[in-house]
Amino acid sequence: MGKEPEYLTVAKTPLGRVNKLLSKIDSIRVSKDRGSLVSKKGDDLFHKYVEQIESIFKNLPKPLKWRSFLMHDLILLTDIPSKVQKASVKHKLNKAQTKALARLERASDKVFNDVTQKGSIPFKGQNSDLLPKLKLNEFSGREIQAFAEDLEKTNKKEEQKQVDRQREFSAQIKVALMTRLGIPHVRIAQRLNIHRETISKYIPKNQELFNKMLKDFKSGSCIPDIAQQYVVPQPLVCETA
Repeated sequence: MGKEPEYLTVAKTPLGRVNKLLSKIDSIRVSKDRGSLVSKKGDDLFHKYVEQIESIFKNLPKPLKWRSFLMHDLILLTDIPSKVQKASVKHKLNKAQTKALARLERASDKVFNDVTQKGSIPFKGQNSDLLPKLKLNEFSGREIQAFAEDLEKTNKKEEQKQVDRQREFSAQIKVALMTRLGIPHVRIAQRLNIHRETISKYIPKNQELFNKMLKDFKSGSCIPDIAQQYVVPQPLVCETA
């Protein structure tokens, strides 16, 4: 089967060819079970390979149903990144643990590398020196997943903080520019729909920003570079310089 042209051309890699062939055979099987019309080409393909496939899986050291392999095992090989697969083999993880580890890798590549290199997950809220250190494969898939979920929540909180900081910074820059243009604080508050106390809070921050930009300008930095560095419009840099 592995040397037949029609099999070798369905995908570039052996794994891809196995996936494509089993998926096609299973699709034809489903159509047959439903009583749907199957093309002659599809029917020929089914009869050509299905017995060979069943024989291969039946004669494995640990016999396995090929449809079970397609639905539950092959997905681990095709949908999970190579480095997660390698870590799974290295630490002898089962399917549930591997799926959870893939989720951890998506949440943070840095934490994933740290966990897989150390071969364990840090205990939360406990002194690990006083407890036996568990190996990665001694954590259940659910425990690894919970660790990944906690990390995802932390990431979302940090992202929200960044959005909030960006919004505040945007308002601060608008206040700085309008102040430089000589617009009274009352008018600025009305235009930006913010309280005058907020504007007063921005004044020392803006003065610090102006001093930094002026220092960079005197040191030879050009206006576009300064604007990009401090994420401000070029007219504000010009007003400061």
